[in-house]
Amino acid sequence: MKQNKKIKKRREKVSEFILQGYSEREISKVLGISNKTISRDVKILKKESIKYLRMFPTQEYLFLYKLTVDKLQSYELQLNQLKEKASTENKIKIIRELNKNVDLQVKMLASPMLYHIKYLLKRVDERFEEVASIELSNNSIRQRNQNPS
Repeated sequence: MKQNKKIKKRREKVSEFILQGYSEREISKVLGISNKTISRDVKILKKESIKYLRMFPTQEYLFLYKLTVDKLQSYELQLNQLKEKASTENKIKIIRELNKNVDLQVKMLASPMLYHIKYLLKRVDERFEEVASIELSNNSIRQRNQNPS
């Protein structure tokens, strides 16, 4: 059972590196795993993606795809709103997040597999929460500094 979890985790990492544009050889080097193992993982991930996609009727796939695009656009809008109120230091961080958001959109359009779309949605949520929490904590610090008791 532990071995299966280990393999699943490794394949998730491989999938993440593929999304980031790494080659199989680069993934092998970063993870310290043989090229043969990485190639096998990629082959299995592709088979799983095909199998997964065949399970969904076209309408459901298109619906999930549209939801993903909408979510990415919403995230972009929220980041732009945060950027307007942010300090210069945080504007730079938010601009970086906006760039990552665009990268996610491009990757999603280049490879619209549901497995990756769900993964990207999770990443979008995590990034937004991270950026929003940074900005909220900085705002509260600014308010305390402006209104000392």
